[in-house]
Amino acid sequence: MADLVAGPTPATATGWEPLIEMLVGAPHPKTQLRWLRHSEAARIVRRFAESGIPPSHDVLDEAAGARGGAAGAIEHLRSLLVTTGAIPARDNRIARLESGIKRKRAGAHREDRRVLEQYARWHVLARARRNAETAGLSHGRRNSAMHQVGAVADFLAWLRRMDSALDDCTQFLLDRYFVDFPAQRRELLRFLRWARRHRHLPDNISVPSDRYRAPRARFTPGEREHLLRRALTDKGWPPRERAAACLILLYGLSPAQIVTLTHDQVHHEGRLIRLSLGRAPIDLPPGVADLVRGLPEGHRDGAHAGAFASLETWLFPGDRVGAHLDPTSLSRMMRRRGISPRRARNTTLSDLAAEVPVPVLVRLLGVNAVTAEQWRDTRGHAPGYVRDRLDLGG
Repeated sequence: MADLVAGPTPATATGWEPLIEMLVGAPHPKTQLRWLRHSEAARIVRRFAESGIPPSHDVLDEAAGARGGAAGAIEHLRSLLVTTGAIPARDNRIARLESGIKRKRAGAHREDRRVLEQYARWHVLARARRNAETAGLSHGRRNSAMHQVGAVADFLAWLRRMDSALDDCTQFLLDRYFVDFPAQRRELLRFLRWARRHRHLPDNISVPSDRYRAPRARFTPGEREHLLRRALTDKGWPPRERAAACLILLYGLSPAQIVTLTHDQVHHEGRLIRLSLGRAPIDLPPGVADLVRGLPEGHRDGAHAGAFASLETWLFPGDRVGAHLDPTSLSRMMRRRGISPRRARNTTLSDLAAEVPVPVLVRLLGVNAVTAEQWRDTRGHAPGYVRDRLDLGG
């Protein structure tokens, strides 16, 4: 291990030493030996240490190259370095979004780069940062933000192929684009409204409205109740999957919200368990409380095992030290159990909004008041749901 982080000259500190202190403290020496011999991350550490290059996010990004966040060994190494304090923590999804924006800008026409950069940085990226600071930037939201930038880049490139540009775009060209590329409509309308406010678009262009419509995909009557009973009683499911299913089916939480739940949000008062989602905690029904009480499940092993004991704050931890479970992984788990997270959430929120006053939903679940009003207009199909759900926990 000492040879792994040795610098170009003897007794030269390279900055990689804290990583070795963690790995040496792991319980199984064979794990570290396998890591030294076969891991891409170990080869990266040796290469940069021998060159006298200290650890940094830029160094790891360079090693990942075009793979970005798909380079699993490098991302795992990044989490270990953050845990040891060798490099500062960062929001990797924001960083990847920034990298994607740079690539889109570089590929745009030189006269379109400024407006694309302005929209991406001060509208899309700024909104993504706000999401990251409040509820966390989910995988889906990052992809949506990148799709917004991509839709704008595609539209600007199409205008150039039509021998036009944004500042002299005509209504005919805009209408034609919506006909030829209907899937881009929603993302492009956001950009067009922004472009009009900032005077990048001709005044005579009419921009269609894009009124929000609550999702319609829902469970059939009785389907949610059946799945909820299975989650509460089927001992063949892992406890964390049962707990996640209950949180989706009872309170309409998304996988992105569930995986970011921490121990600080769970309050123990005897056998009563309260969960803080909004401004006021929710009293969990007994069956759900028992599942939440047992989180997180299992134990850690491997070269980084020693780091988890004092740093496990997540109820749904992931495979990387200090990181929560990926929401995409949780969604796959739910679908394997016959639960579509989107349909389950749509059904639950519409039923809750039909029975519970909007201020109560805002206070307990932390949902936006306007969103709650919109859900109330899409009434569900299960009267008495709030009353009945309490019986399911017994």
